[in-house]
Amino acid sequence: MQMSHRAEGHTGQVFRACLAVLMGLLLWACSGGSGGPSVNQTGEHPTGWLNSHWSAYAKNPDQCSSCHGSLTDSAAAGGITKVSCFTCHPNGPGHPEGWASGLQHGRTGAEGVAGEWTGQASCTKCHGSDYAGGIVAVSCTQCHTAAPHPEAPWLSSTPNSHASHNATDVSNAPECWRCHADGARLTTPTAPAPAGIVPGCYNSTMCHGTP
Repeated sequence: MQMSHRAEGHTGQVFRACLAVLMGLLLWACSGGSGGPSVNQTGEHPTGWLNSHWSAYAKNPDQCSSCHGSLTDSAAAGGITKVSCFTCHPNGPGHPEGWASGLQHGRTGAEGVAGEWTGQASCTKCHGSDYAGGIVAVSCTQCHTAAPHPEAPWLSSTPNSHASHNATDVSNAPECWRCHADGARLTTPTAPAPAGIVPGCYNSTMCHGTP
């Protein structure tokens, strides 16, 4: 009887040890061990992770799939955590299909109202403050060798056309200012903007004095 109890005790210890190793490997797969973000002992991300997880995703999208399943197929998403990226990202994480087209990413940025994830400046979160690469190491200048917008006549080639600057949201003016400060690279240069004036489309900082 004593031997039986000892055997059962030993079996229990082995089982618990194996379980601990398994849990350790599981947490390791969802943590720094695989290049992924760190999680605590219960498999939870740090406080505030929702506000910053995009940064880790941009550096290595595949690290998310080890716990959250497919990043491209909603039917196979969820993984071991049962938390699908498609819950918050209906079209999946990352850029949509065809994003490389200028009429996709260019116009989406230019026509979007400036915000954390909309408007031209939002691109800088991943592509760097100077659009030279940032955390994704993809420089906008790889394709945009002369300017970030279409070839001239971009000013007003076709009224209300997406290939014309008149469709650009005025809240993106500070990004235009990066290249056109004080009238630079414009056919009609303007005088230097008065001190304290925020660059805008209609305050004579670049081109227009009135809407």
